[in-house]
Parts: sequence; structure tokens; C-alpha cells
Amino acid sequence: AASQAKSRFLSSMSHELRTPLNAIHGFAQLIELEAQERPEARQELEYAREIVLASRHLTSLVDDILDLSSIESRRQHLQLKPVEVSGLLTSCAELVQPEVQQRGQQLRVIPGTVGELYVLADVRRVRQVLLNLLSNALKYNSPQGLVCLGYELRPAGVRLWVEDSGPGLSEPQQAQLFQPFQRLGRESSNIPGT
Repeated sequence: AASQAKSRFLSSMSHELRTPLNAIHGFAQLIELEAQERPEARQELEYAREIVLASRHLTSLVDDILDLSSIESRRQHLQLKPVEVSGLLTSCAELVQPEVQQRGQQLRVIPGTVGELYVLADVRRVRQVLLNLLSNALKYNSPQGLVCLGYELRPAGVRLWVEDSGPGLSEPQQAQLFQPFQRLGRESSNIPGT
């Protein structure tokens, strides 16, 4: 019963989130169209495009909330499609650029050694993982730190990586990684997150 109640709540909440999200997306697209007609509005156009990209990403996260019941029942289906790796990394970097600027940090996308490289992946899930890693790298980095994002070709596939110039993790902290709601001693810090 509790599980069903949670699923109903998440379903209802995700539908409620769609209404304001659709408004944000729609108005951002209108601003983008108007700014395209005015050459002096280059900065407005850039901001509008960032809002459109972010609202698309939020829409996919809302879709993930709707998929939660299938995740819990282990019936999740990946939507595998060819994804151009360099373009994916660049789009993720663009989405976090406002946070990079706000924190006074630098973000570099390191080009791979291969030209145009495609992989078979669920782009929404890979983007979500990369954005989570980038968000953590920015939050826990040193002030004015550097975050790098890149990929490398391996015999068994492609390895995506995020690296920052922060203090790193001790061996005991590394052993606790990937546990739900584990913040490795940062629970009492002023850095938001769960």
C-alpha cells in the first residue's frame, strides 16, 4: 500500500510539475524567437537558449519520475540510439555553464583522440549521470577550481570522465561511494544536496 501510495504521489507530482515547466519552456522559446530577430539581443538569445536546454532536461527528469514504477519493478527499458559523444559532452557543459560562472570556476571539455564518435546509448540516462557528476564536481571543488569533462576509447567501449581540482576523497570515503543519501561527511555543510 505504501509503495502504491508513493507511486500515485510521484505520478501526480510529475504531472503537476509539467504545467509550470511547459510555461517556462514555451516562454523561453518565444524569447528566443524574438531575440533572433534583433541583432543587438545576442546575450538575450544565449540566455533563452540556455533556458530552453535546461527546461528540456527538466522535462526528461520528470519523465524519469514517471518511469519510477517501472524501475522499482525492474521493468525499465533503455532507449538505445546512436549518440555522438563529443556533442553530448558539449551540451552537458552548456547546461551547467551558469553554475560554473556563478562559482567563478572553469569548465573544459577535453576533445577525444577520435574524430566524430558515436556510441549506442540511452542519451537521457547518460546525460543525467554526466550532469550529476558535473554538479558534484562543481559543488565540492576548490574555489576558482577547474572541472574537466572528456572521454576515451577503450577496447570494451567508451569511458566518459569528469575530473575536478577539489580535495578528493580518502580511501574510507571512496568505500562509501554510490550509497543512497551518502554525502561522505558533508551532511552538515552549507552545500545543498542529498
